[in-house]
Amino acid sequence: MHSTEDGAPVDLEQLVRRAWQIGQGIDLAGVGYGRKHWGNRTDISTWTPPYYHFLAGLAALIEAKTAVEIGTHWGGSAVAILRGMRARSPDAKIVTVDLTSESDNYLPKLPEAASIVKIIGDANKLETIQQVLTHSPSADFLYIDAQHLAHPTLLNFTIYSTLVRPKVAVFDDITWSDSMREFWRIVETAYANVCIDCRAVEPAIRSHPGFGLVAWPERLAQGRAA
Repeated sequence: MHSTEDGAPVDLEQLVRRAWQIGQGIDLAGVGYGRKHWGNRTDISTWTPPYYHFLAGLAALIEAKTAVEIGTHWGGSAVAILRGMRARSPDAKIVTVDLTSESDNYLPKLPEAASIVKIIGDANKLETIQQVLTHSPSADFLYIDAQHLAHPTLLNFTIYSTLVRPKVAVFDDITWSDSMREFWRIVETAYANVCIDCRAVEPAIRSHPGFGLVAWPERLAQGRAA
């Protein structure tokens, strides 16, 4: 059991387990990874990573209606989060940010395209921040999977957790490198009672790079599923 400084309880292990279970029942057919970041990097992967199901399940569990994603790539994770949100909130939408237009190969062709706002730019630049806030002044769900270095990731987290005030923030690859491990150590220091590496609870969610979660119990209490 974890708790906030004011003593409000949140069982992060149970939250992770329930999200993982719920995610198995969410249809992610056709939600692939896109261009590979491993091996032959010109190949297109139609594989649905297991953590997409976790993202979808968590979005459904916390009854998210809005989401902000930093790091789109082809857009598979954005679609997974959106489908999870739509399991409880049919009018849900997501804003996703990336430096590239690679998602143009995938997102515009989907039936969900109208509910996905793609912004091209550096998520830590003022002009990009303004664009995000124009489309989503608040968000229930924050997902960060962009430049895998401590400083830009910490900036992503600090900026968007402050401005959109999510119920949860999720981070991919928290043990992928020394730099990302340093980022996660900082998060564990600042959010000691409300953060967890989801792999420690459900290893099937992600392979060795880890998958971090920070939750704000007082915000979850306003809309968490029973």
